[in-house]
Amino acid sequence: GGDAPAPASPAHDPETERWRVHDLSVNGFGLIVDRGAADELLLNGLVGVRNHETGGWMVGSVVRKLPHRVRGEMLVGVEVLCFRPIAVELHNVKGREDVAALFLPGRDTSGKLDSVLLPASDFGSGNLYDLALGESAYRIQLNRILRKGADWIRARFEIRGKV
Repeated sequence: GGDAPAPASPAHDPETERWRVHDLSVNGFGLIVDRGAADELLLNGLVGVRNHETGGWMVGSVVRKLPHRVRGEMLVGVEVLCFRPIAVELHNVKGREDVAALFLPGRDTSGKLDSVLLPASDFGSGNLYDLALGESAYRIQLNRILRKGADWIRARFEIRGKV
C-alpha cells in the first residue's frame, strides 16, 4: 500500500501565509511579516491567526507595524481579541441582509462578557438580530460598543428572548 497523501499545507492556500512569531505577551504577539504582506494589513484591522501547533483559530487586531532589522520584513503587533471565536450569521429581524459575524465568548461562564464582532456598516444600536449558537437561537439587541477598528465593531448585546 502507498502512503496516505499529506494534508494540504497552509503555504498552498492563497488566502493563508505563514508568519514567524517574534515575541509573545499575555494579550498578543509580535509577528515577522514580509513587507508586501504587511502593506495589506490595515492598522486596527482584523487578522485571523491559526496556531500552527493546535490548529485553533484566533482573531486579533493589528495594533502596530514597525520596520524589522531584516530588510523587507516588518514587525506586526497583534492584540488577540478572542482565542476561540465562533463564526455566526446574524439574521436581521427587520428583513435586511444577514450579517456574517464572529461570536466572541467571554472568559467567564455567565455570558455577561460575551460580545459580537461585525462589520461597522452593519452596526446600529436599534438593530435586532437572531443569533444561532449550537442548538439554540436567541434574539439579541446590540447595545454597547466595546471597541472600534478600521472597519469593524465589537459590541455587547442584550438577549431579548429565545427564538
